[in-house]
Amino acid sequence: MCDEKITNRVLLRHYWKNGLSTRAAAEEICAVEGEGVVNKTTASEWFKRFNEGDTGLEDKPHSGRPST
Repeated sequence: MCDEKITNRVLLRHYWKNGLSTRAAAEEICAVEGEGVVNKTTASEWFKRFNEGDTGLEDKPHSGRPST
């Protein structure tokens, strides 16, 4: 997995722990890392995982044929 994805997920988890909204977290990350790096939908998906108790940063396994 690319370091940028992990970095963004660490930041999302940090902002989630500090009680920011998904929109505010995405805006904060984009202000530092560059416009469009994380969007509100992505932040929402990760916040949902964190709220469900899954605080891991790795992708969940996907079904089907692996990409090459």
